[in-house]
Amino acid sequence: PGAYPTPGLFDRLRDRGIPYLSLGSPETDLRTDSIVRAVRERFCADHKLLFVHFGEPDWVAHVAGPGSSKHLETLHAADRALEEILPLVEDRTGRPAGLLAYGDHGFLDITDRVDVAAAMRTLDLRLGRDMVYFLDSTTARFWYPGSDDRARAVVRETLDSLPGLRRLTAEDASAYRVVFPHRRNWDDCYTTEAGW
Repeated sequence: PGAYPTPGLFDRLRDRGIPYLSLGSPETDLRTDSIVRAVRERFCADHKLLFVHFGEPDWVAHVAGPGSSKHLETLHAADRALEEILPLVEDRTGRPAGLLAYGDHGFLDITDRVDVAAAMRTLDLRLGRDMVYFLDSTTARFWYPGSDDRARAVVRETLDSLPGLRRLTAEDASAYRVVFPHRRNWDDCYTTEAGW
């Protein structure tokens, strides 16, 4: 609650005095068994909503790949957890439980890789002084704290030539609705093409 400028679901529930239980981060470590244990310990008849976030399917799909045997194991574990949680909710509330399941993103099969960190190590730039970067699974974000444009030009020349990467243009930012009146999110943002 209160994390975003626009009130979200939990803000609205809290403002209306509607009791709920949210079990995600930082309330739990997002592991399926931890979520089930927390529901057993903390869910009560007064709760009108139970929100759970199973993190393991996401983590494992990032590491082992979507559809891998390890990923499927975590999905089956989440299914079994719901098979335990739903009857528990119904028993404690005396009401039928509804279920809304969703993911925060999908996955594509990875057919190739691009190593942005390795490319950055080859540059004659000082990390923290000429540039700062953050790498995530499909994006690379850059900030240039210095006042000269040399670092930006060097990074762009290097990354623009790597296969599988694409720098977000002003048109992309507008289309994706990620135009910001500040540079907190990035000075340059690269994203991978599908399959990379």
